[in-house]
Amino acid sequence: MRFFVLLAAISFFIAQPIFAYDNLTEYISKRFNLPIHYVQNALAKAKIDFAVLEKIKNPAEEKDWEDYKKIFLNPQKVKNGQHFYKKYKKLLLKAEKKYRVPSEIIAAIIGIESDFGKYKPKYNALDSLYTLAEKFDRRSEYFTNELGSLLDYTYKHKIKPSEVLSSYAGAVGIPQFMPSNIFKFAVDFNKDKKIDLVNSMSDAIGSVANFLSKNGWDYGKPTAVVVKNVNSSITTYTKVSFLRKRGVIFPFNIKRGEAKINKIGQDYWATFKNFDVLRKYNPSDNYALSVLLLSKMIK
Repeated sequence: MRFFVLLAAISFFIAQPIFAYDNLTEYISKRFNLPIHYVQNALAKAKIDFAVLEKIKNPAEEKDWEDYKKIFLNPQKVKNGQHFYKKYKKLLLKAEKKYRVPSEIIAAIIGIESDFGKYKPKYNALDSLYTLAEKFDRRSEYFTNELGSLLDYTYKHKIKPSEVLSSYAGAVGIPQFMPSNIFKFAVDFNKDKKIDLVNSMSDAIGSVANFLSKNGWDYGKPTAVVVKNVNSSITTYTKVSFLRKRGVIFPFNIKRGEAKINKIGQDYWATFKNFDVLRKYNPSDNYALSVLLLSKMIK
């Protein structure tokens, strides 16, 4: 009898989501110090969007490098990037000077995130984040807290939660910030006493630069380079001098610093800490490399 009771208890715990709460409304209300009636009214209007669940299961970042780069490094994207950089060069250089982040990197991120501001989000942020909080068990804690951050933001700025548009994952505005990152990194770069990531390219540019700066961008240091004579990946930071002694061939006569060795596509890349800063924006090697390569094509 004890065996069956124990087995039932084990089955119960295994069946539970990775992140569980007694009541979503109460959790968000307490976690974000929001009036419970405000959270309750907002969530009452939220709907499960099954298209969001399909999208989150098949992200572009999981494509092979050759397929992924066709999306973000094609001739039209480069042409659009060159036009964007020329149009906003003054703002981009202003952000570079203030935040010590290369102007072309800022432009490339905006290019990949929102097609240089042309992307028009079609998902409802409230529905997307509610769906992922409730139905995407593997990351339910993350999306529950992003849902709370969205409601925190809309409450403080007197915006109707149901009117905020986003990507399928709940990212908002030109720089596609998740709601929690709006609080952490968004800036009023044009000094008009409001932060507008949806309509203000100035605020978007400043906010992307601030994000990278606060996540540790080291101005003037390398991001990633193709290396030769490599047999396997090296996943921990290793001194370049040591790698060179092992026969790894670096371009540009790089001798100092630490790097990892990542195989992306058919090439081995030495990636430095700035590469990991790009991965803070999106934790994908494909993404970070696309930002780097696009940045070199548009300036």
